[in-house]
This record gives sequence, structure tokens and C-alpha cells, in this order.
Amino acid sequence: MQCIFLAFIIGNRCGLAQQVRCADTVRTVLHTAPLFQPNLPFSSLATKSGGAAIFQSVTSPGTKSLLLYKSDASGNPDWAKKITAASSVPWDNLKQLDDGTIVINSQAYRVLSQSLGSSHLLVDTGGDVIWQGDYTNQDQDSGIQVMNSGTTGTIIWAGTRLLSNGGGITIQYFDYVNEAELWRRNFGLNNSSFIQLFLCGVVYKNNQVYVAGVYLDTQSGALNKGIWLLGLDASTGTILEAISYQIADPPDGSNSLLPTGTGRLMNGSANGLVLSVELPDQVTNAKGIAFFSMDGYLRIKHPTLCLSGNSGESGSSSALMNIAGDALYSFIPATGGGYFAAIDSGNNVSRQYKVTYSQGQGGNAAYDLADNGSLVMVAPVVQGAQLSFEVTGIPPDLTTNDACINITDTPFVQQDPVNILPSSLQWIAQSSLPKT
Repeated sequence: MQCIFLAFIIGNRCGLAQQVRCADTVRTVLHTAPLFQPNLPFSSLATKSGGAAIFQSVTSPGTKSLLLYKSDASGNPDWAKKITAASSVPWDNLKQLDDGTIVINSQAYRVLSQSLGSSHLLVDTGGDVIWQGDYTNQDQDSGIQVMNSGTTGTIIWAGTRLLSNGGGITIQYFDYVNEAELWRRNFGLNNSSFIQLFLCGVVYKNNQVYVAGVYLDTQSGALNKGIWLLGLDASTGTILEAISYQIADPPDGSNSLLPTGTGRLMNGSANGLVLSVELPDQVTNAKGIAFFSMDGYLRIKHPTLCLSGNSGESGSSSALMNIAGDALYSFIPATGGGYFAAIDSGNNVSRQYKVTYSQGQGGNAAYDLADNGSLVMVAPVVQGAQLSFEVTGIPPDLTTNDACINITDTPFVQQDPVNILPSSLQWIAQSSLPKT
């Protein structure tokens, strides 16, 4: 038997299989690889080129297998890998860096009685492990949350902390080729013991490291919430720019920033960044995403898209966002599919539609956006004791129904901008902890 692709090998059997379930403008392909189990969670992402990477952690006595499967942008199997890892580490999810490297991350886990740890595997574009890092932080409450690549061979981590005098953040810049930590910085808030920080993303841009997210005053709740961004010198880790804006509710109190940490910070145009956060309308039970555009001077533009209320829709709202050229592509998952919107450089909704699986799949699907704006959906399919995956790639310029999905008008409406006011978050540098 001849194997065309890199694969799991069990005996003499290749572990990659595919079956085209639907092929038109959109292509749905059923992917099957041995060892994936239907009773365990999985994680997936859209690769930079528009393919899919799927991950699952399977524990056996004394060891743990990390299963990684990748398809290309046409839906064809690319490679599959089985990585043996320590059973004590709770491996959890995938992340892809700007340079295409795939990272397998663990959850935060207790290393010592007063310490939290996190582990990370870097996998190259061929599926081979190129580096592993283990970190312990005595005062970090949630482990490493977001990361990205800086210059070639480096990686940037960021994680939030809970401190006695307010929220804090740890940022680390690491050269994994030479096993050298370039710098690590801890910053805290000195003006409130009730402010909690949630991370949305890390971006390396113009020799600066940007981290951004949302904050919530846990004492006053909706009365004090907003967005924050730090810009650090990538060479030294010193703060060059710091902004925070309070999102003020309109008189009816209908907008509420969800403190779930969901959201993304992405490269925008040549000089800008875009931060997306969930901003639903609680009065009409509507899901929505607010986009905050920040140019080189960190001015805030604030167009807000909100999905008009539809109590019949269910599903977790996620601020999925990607940018291709000057267009911003967003997707909000909902029952059996989700809502897609394209926003042009003038902050106008240029295209929008609802995506629905014609085959009724997708209730437990995972969604992600590729660099070119293509929507990649990964839906689990249980076949006896085997877990397979339907992978569907939808191009951003799709305009008509086809055999694979249905497209209908979506009730996005562009609302008036939310009110934003300068807030008084005050950042202070704190002592740094070493890598262990």
C-alpha cells in the first residue's frame, strides 16, 4: 500500500481518508483519521491559506497522544501527526501564529502549591515539533491566554493576572531558536482593586508589541467597562503607548460589554489595528460585535455592527474577525451556521449573508476565518467509534446558493456608534518572574 500523504501509521494502514460530501462553488469534505475519539473535545482553526487544522488530546495509561490533522485550502488531506506527550499536562487548543507556525497550548495547571504553569508545543508547516516551552508563574491566574509571532524565530506570550490591588498582565518575548528570553514584563493597575482584565489579542507591528482587550469593574459592573491597549517597544518591553476607553451605555442601558475575553486584535491597514469585542443588545436579545479601529496615533473610530434581535437563534456568540486588504470580515455563529458580514474601508457593511448547512450539520461545529476572509467550518461526524470531520470552506466573495450551503439575507443593522470616554486606568511596572 502506498501512502501519498504523511499520516498516522497503524500496522500497514494509512490513516488519512477523505470523502467529498458536497462539491460546487463550496466544497464539503469528510475527513477521517484513526485515533480521534467521539467522546472527547477537539479544537480546530483555519490555516493562513484557508485549510483546516484539527487537534485532539487522547490519554492512555501513563502517556498522552496529541493528534493533529491538517487539510489544504481545497479540502484535500495534507498531513496527520501523532505526538506523544506527558500525561500530566492538560493539552487543550490550537493557535496559529502570523508566520504560519501552529502552537498546541495547554490549559493553566498547578505545578506547585502556589504556582500555575502552562505548556506550549510549536509545530512547523509540515507538522513537525520544533520547540516546547513550559512556564511557571506564581501570580498568574489563568496561564498564557494569547500569543503571536514577532520576528522570525520568536514568539510573544501574554496572560492576565489577578492581584490584590487590581488586574495585571504579563507579557513575554522569547527567541525559541536560541532558547533565550528576550524580555518579560509585568504590569498592574494601581487605581482599583476591582478592575479585571480580559485579553483579546497580541500583534507585532512596526517593532512594537501591542496587547489589547476589555476591562470590567467587578464592583460596579456595567457602570465601568471598556477597552484597553498597550503598545510596547519590542526591543526593551517598555510602554510607549497606553490607552483605555470607557464604553458608556446609552440612556436605555441596552449595550453591555460581555466580560468573556472573546474578541480579537488584528492587523488592520498599513498603519492600523482593529479590536473586535462582543457588544450585544440586551434589551432586544440581539448578538453583535463592535469594531474599534486604531490608527498609528491610536485614535479610536467606533462603528458598531449589531445583529437585530431574533430570539429563535441560539448558539455562542464569538467575535471572529479577520482582515484581507482593506476589508474586514466577521462571523457570528448561530444555530446550524451563522452570520457573515464584510465591512469596507469606510466602515460600511458591504456584504452580509446567513450561512446554513444544507445537510443539517453544524450544531457542534467550530468556525474560523482564514487570512483571505474565507470562512472555514469544521463539523464533527460520529461514525461508530470513529470521530470524523466535515470541513467546509466558504470564499468571502460567494454570492449565490450552491449544493453545499444556503445563503440568505442576514438582519445585520449598523447602529449608532457607542459612546466612548477616556478612562483612568493607570499602569505600573512590577517585578518580573523568570521562566522555569
